[in-house]
Amino acid sequence: MRAVALADKTVQEKIAQSFIPLKVMIPYGTKEFPLDWPAMNHWRLAYKLMGGEKCTGLTGCTVVSPDLQTEYANTGSAFVWEMFTSTAYDATKFAAMLDRASQRARQEMAIRQDPKLSDQERESQLARFRREVRSAVVKEGATRPKPKGFTDWHAVELFALSGDLFWNPSKER
Repeated sequence: MRAVALADKTVQEKIAQSFIPLKVMIPYGTKEFPLDWPAMNHWRLAYKLMGGEKCTGLTGCTVVSPDLQTEYANTGSAFVWEMFTSTAYDATKFAAMLDRASQRARQEMAIRQDPKLSDQERESQLARFRREVRSAVVKEGATRPKPKGFTDWHAVELFALSGDLFWNPSKER
């Protein structure tokens, strides 16, 4: 992801203009996902399902609301077998994901600042808006299953080709 989408000039400009980047490192053996923000519930669950403290890798980017309550957009899972389809590895798709997140932030701000709404109407519209956003983000970031015939060994070989392994898996076969 860093070598493709995050290295893209357009993506970098969008991030610099509208976002506050935060890189979350999760050292091997970390028992719980390190962010307990409501907007990160999906990622916390993914971390747990991937083995929690035994998880050997989790990659993705997400955009959350300033109050940490809502996820406006994300790249999806970014598994290695998704490298040709995932938003995480495609600068154009990544830029579009950032645009969707910005649009959703503007929509939420418009609801919050609408002087015609009573407090009750505002809360109701915000709740509905956030439900709609949550549903859209789940669909946009849905994990794609491994392609037929793709094995864990193929994933290891792809990581070796990318330089992300310190040993040569072909010598193990």
